[in-house]
Amino acid sequence: MYSSRHHHGRYGQVLEAFAPAVTPYIESQLAHVGRVRVDEQLRRGVHKINSITMTKNVMTSHIQVDDTLWMQGSVEMYGKVLDVHRFLLGHNEDMHAMRSLFGEVFLDGYVLRSLASGGPHERMRVTWMALQAPHTSFNDRDYVFLQYADVYVRDHDQLRQETQTTPANPALLTACHVWESVDLDGVPPLDSLGLTRQRISSWGFLVEAIDNGRVRVTMTVNQPKASAPHRSWMDKLVVALHRLEGLLYDHFDNGPCCHACTKTFTLLRRRLQCKQCKMSYCSKCAAPGGDLVVICRGCASRADNHHQPHSDQVPTAGNGGCDWVVLALYTLALPPIVCFDDDVTIDIYSRIFISKALVLVGGVSFILSQCIIVVKFAITEMLLDPRTATEARVHHVQSIRWLLYPRAQILVWLTASTVVVAPILHLLLFLPDTFTSNDLINGVHPVTQTLNIISSLEVAAMTIISWGLTRKISLVVDNFGLRATYLSISKYSAICLTGYGLTSLLPLLGVAEFLDEFYATTMIVMHGSQALCFMLITMPLRQSYLTVFYRYLSTSEGYAAVLTFCRMELAPELLLAWHEVEKFKRGEVTVDYIYAKVLDLHSELFQVDLADEVRNIAVSFRSWKNKVDVLLQPGDIAAARAGVVEAAKLASFVPAPARPSESRPLYDATFFHPLSAELLRLLYLHVLPRFEEFPQSSDWIVFRNGEKAMVSLDAVDNMVRKTVVVSRPLASMTPNIEDIPHGRRMLAMPQEELR
Repeated sequence: MYSSRHHHGRYGQVLEAFAPAVTPYIESQLAHVGRVRVDEQLRRGVHKINSITMTKNVMTSHIQVDDTLWMQGSVEMYGKVLDVHRFLLGHNEDMHAMRSLFGEVFLDGYVLRSLASGGPHERMRVTWMALQAPHTSFNDRDYVFLQYADVYVRDHDQLRQETQTTPANPALLTACHVWESVDLDGVPPLDSLGLTRQRISSWGFLVEAIDNGRVRVTMTVNQPKASAPHRSWMDKLVVALHRLEGLLYDHFDNGPCCHACTKTFTLLRRRLQCKQCKMSYCSKCAAPGGDLVVICRGCASRADNHHQPHSDQVPTAGNGGCDWVVLALYTLALPPIVCFDDDVTIDIYSRIFISKALVLVGGVSFILSQCIIVVKFAITEMLLDPRTATEARVHHVQSIRWLLYPRAQILVWLTASTVVVAPILHLLLFLPDTFTSNDLINGVHPVTQTLNIISSLEVAAMTIISWGLTRKISLVVDNFGLRATYLSISKYSAICLTGYGLTSLLPLLGVAEFLDEFYATTMIVMHGSQALCFMLITMPLRQSYLTVFYRYLSTSEGYAAVLTFCRMELAPELLLAWHEVEKFKRGEVTVDYIYAKVLDLHSELFQVDLADEVRNIAVSFRSWKNKVDVLLQPGDIAAARAGVVEAAKLASFVPAPARPSESRPLYDATFFHPLSAELLRLLYLHVLPRFEEFPQSSDWIVFRNGEKAMVSLDAVDNMVRKTVVVSRPLASMTPNIEDIPHGRRMLAMPQEELR
């Protein structure tokens, strides 16, 4: 016990009254209890959570196990595992960290005795703490408990004790703190002070590194037979985690000078604290980017070297969005013109502008998107093969690199849009007062002929430019595994252009004049351009990535890695549901098993986010299946299902029929292709972005690059970003090894999986 104590807390007298008796044997038993509770807490993350809410940036959840309510609160923040670990332990005996964290709920607390520890980060203490009662009808409560804490390093799927004072890889660390009530001599109840002695078991904190410079801190509490006041009290405890980040910053460096330039902080040279290393810097030594997230230049440089772009980054995303907005405006504005075809309801000026000018502006946006892709490919192609970086080519790439800056893109878009729309605006300014919508439709009026000639010439010029840019892209697109997708897009484009030409030419020749009455040419332009914009910019990247993600999950190593991550996130049900459907497609389980496991409302793996179309198909097919079961004898049903399982063992994906009686089970199998694709889509949207931030996702990065899947061309974005931000010569830039796609084989997968 401490020899001298100085404290002015509410229950400071307990320091003189308490003298816990801890013999060497008891100390060894306490160490054993602490390690057991740590192991339980590390494994508790696989439990299924019934309710998740967000309060003050703290994600809270609860689960009822027997008669005990377990509640968890998690918060993510910038920091390091060891920093949070040391802060939670504190540096003195009065539990200042818990006092600051819990606020008014924490009445008082002291470390009664520090025990021997075996590792550099292991700490073991006997602690007393008093907390506010859950309700005024209860007495305040106090606890005497073992406070055990240690730091572990993740080694593949295992956690082992960290034995180094300065860990080699902080990104793999996990700190665990557990609180467990103990009965010791020398710590009697304090009924005279109005405190009721209570017990706690398996309370504590779990601190995990989740990505570069960020940690997740989770607090776990529980209460047997918890009433409504207890629930509110527990929720107040875990929500207190929202204070942790601010307390952590105050706990660290408060030095008088900048750690980089050593200049003293003054009124004009204010202090900024780095979100990652927690050191203090002046504004000149902090990386540019504003005061919302301050990062020093050293941490920013390290983050840049280890940056892995997210799967939802799309090159030219802003321009693609502009294309979509302009064409969507055209789509929404055209139907009223068709329905209210007169000069009173809709002004002739508005009609000409919408039917002619908006299409041209959309074409400008689309071509600008293609130009940006061409520039990015030009830079990437040279970085992938430095032998092609001749002096002339370097100068050429540097001369077009300005197109990657957003301000330059806006200026180009405004200038080009003004140029293509100027002739139409000129005609509108000098439009005769006698010009009507009938003159515009008939095409005989000189103004109408001039409008048609101008718009046709500009559309033809844009088509030629777009074709040339697409050809330029196709020369290097195979480096990223997208050639097959772009070939399918070219077929679609050829069909649209052929349809546009026929619907324009036939009415002029006096054949199929009804096409003009139904605005067939306009509809092809309207819907074809929107679909082409989506297919050329968004779909190739998403489809390629989704295909590779499917192949990765189909491997045992990939499935195990993602499942481990999902269990850490407390949400493995979606991945398990997809895996069960895949088992059916291989003939390992029956249709009824899938319905009972995945599709029924009360099933274990029921997914509420399934698309309504998939769920409606399931309901209608289930009713049809029940009717067929009535017609077939039980022996026939069993024989048919046995035939499907046997056929599935010989087939690669879909069970093939061996005789006519297997037609119903075959239809069962093909139905689950859209279900599998829907579950895969949900995994792609909700799980994959967070999984890529997981430290153990390096195998996925290697697999993805080996399959030549460049979703959103993230390698292009990463390498181009370095040439734009860093002021070094372009020829001296080299890509990260993980940025370069390896392997030459193309992807192969049944198309029905992604329909």
